[in-house]
Amino acid sequence: MPRIDIQASNQAWVVNITDDIVGFYNAQRIHSTLGCLPPNTFEKLSADNNLEHSNKVSEKT
Repeated sequence: MPRIDIQASNQAWVVNITDDIVGFYNAQRIHSTLGCLPPNTFEKLSADNNLEHSNKVSEKT
């Protein structure tokens, strides 16, 4: 019977679960506290709005 490397199996499991969580929860799952948007979309829109605000402020000075 082949020997199973438990540590490598656990590390692979952690990587797969982490990828699944990050891929689903941050990219697809909507969050009601973020206006029913996925976190990645919310962050992009927020960053775009901050950039626009920053540009308007610098134009006034």
